[in-house]
Amino acid sequence: MGAGNMACSIFGGLIEDGWPKNKIWATARSEATLEKVKNQYGVQVTPDNHQAVRQSEVVVLCVSVAAENKEQQRIPLRALKQALDSLRRSG
Repeated sequence: MGAGNMACSIFGGLIEDGWPKNKIWATARSEATLEKVKNQYGVQVTPDNHQAVRQSEVVVLCVSVAAENKEQQRIPLRALKQALDSLRRSG
């Protein structure tokens, strides 16, 4: 989850090691960021964390701890918890 510098470094390494691009998902709130990542790396993108988690076998949180405040730091963790809870209910 994420599409910043940390996530892009991981995408690049996975792709270099032979991971199929269609198996890698990136999430971001910004459509511009998603478009940039899709064009640069060819990975799957979505603004929907729930969709990315449903499509994934492994989830990697790539979020900055340098968020402006504690509430912004909690947003990705809250989204992951909601997505995992949703998977439990549907599975």
